[in-house]
Amino acid sequence: MRAITCLLLAALATSCSSIGVIRQTKDDWYSQATRSVLNSDDVSDVTINILRRRSLTASYRQDPEGAIRALQRELAETRERELCVAIAELGIIQTRRISVVDRVALGTAVRYSYAYLFDPQLEPAPHQFDAQFRWACDIYNFAIAEFVRASTQESRTRAGKPGLLEWYGGSAPLELGQNELAFALKDFEDVEVAYDFRVEGLPPPDSRRGLGVPVLLRQSWTKEEKRKVEFKYLPDHLAFAATILVRFSDDASVLDAQSAPGMLDVLDPMETVSKQIGGVDVPLEIDYTTPVASMLSGKPQAIGLRALFFGPDYKQKGGLYMFQPYRKGRIPILLVHGLASDPLTWLPLYNDLVADPVIRTRCQFLFWFYPTGQPVLFSGQQLRRALSEAYELVSPDDDDIANDWTLVCGHSLGGVLTRSLVVDTGDTLWDTAFEVPFDQLDGIAPRERNLLRDSFFFESAPYIRRAIFYATPHRGSPDAKMGVVQWMSGLIAVPSQTMDPLFRAVRKAKPKIRIKRLTSIQSLRDDNPIIQALADLPINPRTTYHSIIGDTTAGGHEGGSDGIVPYVSSHVPGAESELIVHSGHSVQQTPEAARETIRIVREHIAAFDAKR
Repeated sequence: MRAITCLLLAALATSCSSIGVIRQTKDDWYSQATRSVLNSDDVSDVTINILRRRSLTASYRQDPEGAIRALQRELAETRERELCVAIAELGIIQTRRISVVDRVALGTAVRYSYAYLFDPQLEPAPHQFDAQFRWACDIYNFAIAEFVRASTQESRTRAGKPGLLEWYGGSAPLELGQNELAFALKDFEDVEVAYDFRVEGLPPPDSRRGLGVPVLLRQSWTKEEKRKVEFKYLPDHLAFAATILVRFSDDASVLDAQSAPGMLDVLDPMETVSKQIGGVDVPLEIDYTTPVASMLSGKPQAIGLRALFFGPDYKQKGGLYMFQPYRKGRIPILLVHGLASDPLTWLPLYNDLVADPVIRTRCQFLFWFYPTGQPVLFSGQQLRRALSEAYELVSPDDDDIANDWTLVCGHSLGGVLTRSLVVDTGDTLWDTAFEVPFDQLDGIAPRERNLLRDSFFFESAPYIRRAIFYATPHRGSPDAKMGVVQWMSGLIAVPSQTMDPLFRAVRKAKPKIRIKRLTSIQSLRDDNPIIQALADLPINPRTTYHSIIGDTTAGGHEGGSDGIVPYVSSHVPGAESELIVHSGHSVQQTPEAARETIRIVREHIAAFDAKR
């Protein structure tokens, strides 16, 4: 009787258990549906059910390794692919149980998430719309990132020895596979995971989700190394973008008794955006922005303003810079900043350009930095000389046809320098400024004569095929005559080697214009005859040119101003295209300018391909 009573009570308790539904918010639903070991302190619901059906829910938290080995045994018998993500999640759970890095548990997460995605012996085939597929990618990336962090701390990556990948029940030597960077891994000073940084002061990082871990490879160069061609145009301290990928041969299986070696690839996102694995074109996880932003973090940001007023202090720092080593066959895009500015002004646009898959893999970028207080014509001759020397250095046999299709982007004063690259002056500029013909000028030392000749007499550079002018004061700006601006002009320190030859020439050449203190600001006055003469010179027909112009009131109409340069000065007759954007003077940083620039650069690439 007592036994019957107990059975009845048990049945009654069972029948009274509440089954039904309760309403939940869409946020609660999404949080539960996307929950995995990476965004919570527990495994996903899919893995919970896998464990429940195998009576492992009571023990997996206290003994993740035991649950892993139980699932491994079943996987060997059934070859059920879904078990791999459960094993990978449990590997992450195991890493959280101890304070030191558990390489075996991390290796388990890497090997089994990879097995879910690519293992040829498991069934059924993975489906990209399955939640487990997405979790497998994220767990793989998370675990690789943890390995990179641990390896950096132990100096393993710096030594260029990937080492051994271990997991519960197996291991495989990890060999260096494909290295697309221009330098060996051992040459880098440090490796950091891009996930560990948040970019500030720029648009959100331009990244691409996929497989692999985006990293920053930091390097600096000695004075001896800077003399080499491959180092010459790189900044003294540089962070390269790369994606680290660990892979196995296409026929390798996690079920193999003898594990084949794994390969660690270091891939250049400027070169490669996907990788063939198991016959599938797998997109790589990429971050282009964080490495560039990290180089500038904690460093002075207003160097352009200081270089305006203290030009002699920055003369040695001026020149051409690149973020990547020179690559033969890629079209150079030269970016020339404006007054009181520096190459940083181009970073938003650069960020958008390298995000374009065609531009990123077909072009390479050069930045020109110069003290913007010196006279415009002197800055122009420095730029022309630097470009010629650079092309002779990187292509001494003149066998890189891509260099002959250089595209130049010039903002503000940089646009005036850009114009000096694509016109033929003849005697026009000299005759505009002086009474005495240049060939009759006596009493000038050879060095000074050469400096003046190169500044006032030049031909269009034959390798410039296209130019984009952004907010360029081709005919100067009325603001340059304002009292406060003229006062600022008086504060500009100009290198004596620039001013002294000019004033010697002034005394002998009988100037037609008043030259008291020649700076870039004086050069940009809209009543300066020299800048007017430069604007009147026709652009060489071989150079296609475009204008992107700001207007503070509205876009799309003529006759306005960007607040500094009026439309009448920024407009260039004969331009292939002209876009007027609702913007101030920094029009090059607007989304509209970025879209137009991408269109123009793609058009330029197509023209280059058509002519080859």
